[in-house]
Amino acid sequence: MKLFVLLTVAFGYVAGLVRPGFIFALGMCSYPLEAALGGRNIIGDIIVAAVPLYALLVLFKRRCFHVHIVDGLFIVYFLWYCISVLRAPDYTLAFDNLIKFSISSAGYYFATRTLLENEKDFNRFAKDFLRMGVVIAIIIGLIAQPDPWSPRTYINFEGGRTSTVGVSLSFNVVICALAFYLFSKKSWKAFFIPRLDFLIGVIALIFIVHFALQNGTRGALMGPMFAVIAFSVIYFYSRLGSTGRLVMVGASIAFILCFPFVMALIAEAITDVPPTTMPPKFKASIINFAGVVTGMERYQAFDPSGAARIDIYRTAKAIIAEWPLFGLGANAVIATIGTHAHNLILELWSDGGITNVVLFVMFVTAGMFIGLRNSLAGPVPVFSRMFLGVGAGVLIQLQVSLTLSYAKPLFFALGALVTLEVARLRACAQVFEARARAQAAPLEATGGAAA
Repeated sequence: MKLFVLLTVAFGYVAGLVRPGFIFALGMCSYPLEAALGGRNIIGDIIVAAVPLYALLVLFKRRCFHVHIVDGLFIVYFLWYCISVLRAPDYTLAFDNLIKFSISSAGYYFATRTLLENEKDFNRFAKDFLRMGVVIAIIIGLIAQPDPWSPRTYINFEGGRTSTVGVSLSFNVVICALAFYLFSKKSWKAFFIPRLDFLIGVIALIFIVHFALQNGTRGALMGPMFAVIAFSVIYFYSRLGSTGRLVMVGASIAFILCFPFVMALIAEAITDVPPTTMPPKFKASIINFAGVVTGMERYQAFDPSGAARIDIYRTAKAIIAEWPLFGLGANAVIATIGTHAHNLILELWSDGGITNVVLFVMFVTAGMFIGLRNSLAGPVPVFSRMFLGVGAGVLIQLQVSLTLSYAKPLFFALGALVTLEVARLRACAQVFEARARAQAAPLEATGGAAA
């Protein structure tokens, strides 16, 4: 099986030189692939760095990059991140994370923008990315086993082990992309018979979800759940009249306001349920999820991982209270207690202050907004929704257990959404130019005849 994984990675690299979707999918699954191939960090570093390195070569060859306003927002955010690194309490650790962030998150954002800027067939890229991701996820599901000594923290492979966070992140991306792809359009063209391709996708989705539940990677399901809810809202919103849209917006706001209260009621109802009534993992997941949604320590303390995060959140909030505007500097929480904040907003705020949060939210919101617009009426709305789902799902998971160092799928998805927007704007510009030429031709002919 290890040889099969190695051959899959090798094929992905070779095919990625002409079909970038393959090599991008490898990068999204770098953590479990690293563990499956021996657990050495150098393997994961090579898998991750290959994408931005290839993008630089392509950019050097084309010497062309069409900048969008969202790119400018990202650059401003990145510069502020660099300033927080200069102010970090542990400069060496912060500088190392800056390098990793630049290669993985920033690298994947601009790699997506570079490699697909002139891609004539975005559909091919998205389908290649999705199929390669499904293949890797199935392989991971076949060879991974929970670590008997720490089943909630690590997953064993033949060659090494990795955090369930890394595995859940890979599955989060695949589940979101696959679910949106299957739900978005019934008549999309495939390499094989459409019905067979659809059936394979459904089977793969069921298999991946089953593995995620069995191996403690329940975080992989939290993001896709919210992503599917968001997709449903988008889907029905695009098919309603103005009055119906107004009602749906009001219903969505009411749902957001009432959801924490409902989750608290559900958690209270099942807290005292006997262990034999429902699976312990499922019970713990619901109660922990209620703790995340409501922010109540009562539910977060239900299991050891939740109890530990209460102290982490308290530390982050104390740093924020003391340095609210500009933060303490990069890796503030890590430098204080030795572990990351386990919540992206708390991490951003404690590292770079409210300024950091505002810049990040502006960048993500802008990318999501143009993705939403393209998903309603764009050149390839199916894939706009697909990457919008990936971005939404990963962003939700980042608030639960991940940090900026794991955020490359989010930046990758946002980069894809911006690329689709650039493609739409360029198509509109070409249509405008064609109409202008068509209108100018009769005028020129009339002028020539008059002369």
